[in-house]
Amino acid sequence: MILTNESDTLADQVGRGYVESLQRRLPDWWLMYSPYGRSLVAFYRGPCAQGGIRVEAEHPEELLRLMGDAIQTQWKTQPGLTRDLSTDAARESPSGSQKGTAR
Repeated sequence: MILTNESDTLADQVGRGYVESLQRRLPDWWLMYSPYGRSLVAFYRGPCAQGGIRVEAEHPEELLRLMGDAIQTQWKTQPGLTRDLSTDAARESPSGSQKGTAR
């Protein structure tokens, strides 16, 4: 038997809801919710350096910013990567703002 309280269950439901919403809009990423750390985790599915790109954050806005930063870094350092997806991630901000843009 696993004991959980109501706030934990609600937090997990909200986290999974964020993932479902973002996954539909960001097909180049594989997103999941980690109940252990109560965080959002994203893995980039496109071309990138060996080892891949993995980012983790507690909130969707932060995750989108980190995703954009990670892609921007890859775009700058990998000559074969021609599509700048950092702006795609920033555009998909849940609040519709541009706060998550990478520099």
